[in-house]
Amino acid sequence: MKGDWESAKKMLAQDEDAVTAYITANHETLLHRAVGTGKAIHFVDKLVGLMPREALALQNGQNETALSVAARFGNTKAAIILVNKNPALLQMKNHDGLFPVHLAALYAHKETLLYLMTATKDDHHPSPYADQSGVQLLVHVIVSGLFDVALDLVHHHPNLATLKLENVDYPLKALARKASAFPSGCQLNFWQRFIYDRVPVKLENYPNNPNADDIENPADNCQLFLQMSGRGNLFISGLS
Repeated sequence: MKGDWESAKKMLAQDEDAVTAYITANHETLLHRAVGTGKAIHFVDKLVGLMPREALALQNGQNETALSVAARFGNTKAAIILVNKNPALLQMKNHDGLFPVHLAALYAHKETLLYLMTATKDDHHPSPYADQSGVQLLVHVIVSGLFDVALDLVHHHPNLATLKLENVDYPLKALARKASAFPSGCQLNFWQRFIYDRVPVKLENYPNNPNADDIENPADNCQLFLQMSGRGNLFISGLS
């Protein structure tokens, strides 16, 4: 994918079906490939302009639309172009049941994640913020080290802090696995300290964490832990 729009335009003019045809064994379209390169955004813009709105919902072998691919690769500009033409892409899941916003969180693409969170409305069905999908999103955000985003999620969806995934992974347990989430200056009460002591902490380095250079004083991390552990004692039985 060289981003040569003039050559592609001539090819597409000769075969109008080529714009929606699968061009790889993984059922990728030209749009999937263009978005996945993260380059030549003008190519993506021109291509989307030629395609009917419903064609943007074509899925590859992993049931990913071009928007899911943009989320996975952190291609924010492509995501904006796609959503502007077909907002319904925000509610389409891949074969793992993940929305585009999940993929941006999973791969720690903060800029793309923030855009998708702004664009993805909670009152549309299905919602990535509801029930298992919502807590999975929170866990992905925490594991990716995006604590300020996690704090915002908990603020707008407080029920996520006390839910757990079907694999018995609580958001608090994911938070506990992050060394930088537990600053020495974080003041904990008895129950919060009890939870903290019960959760095994694995020391790891996360280069994508914007607070990684300020481990001893990450205010957002401390606030997130205090807010989540203060949601109730439901964590205690799950952590034992």
